[in-house]
Amino acid sequence: MEQTVSRHTGRTAKAVGEMGDLLTLPGMNPERVQRLMDRLQVSNRAELKRALAAGKVVGLEGFSRELKSRLQAALAAEPDGS
Repeated sequence: MEQTVSRHTGRTAKAVGEMGDLLTLPGMNPERVQRLMDRLQVSNRAELKRALAAGKVVGLEGFSRELKSRLQAALAAEPDGS
């Protein structure tokens, strides 16, 4: 049983770690991040930036045009943003 719990905890910690990068963006919550990961295979800011530019994010449940604009602005304002 202890081994199973350790494996589960490891997977949970990895998922939270992957989400953490996206959770700090304005308007993001665990459900939205999980949706990006599940439906668009987006797990980091660079992938999100590409998905936003390609118009793949708007249309997903919970992602409005306003949220898309806020996310694009936040990503562009980052030191390596363009």
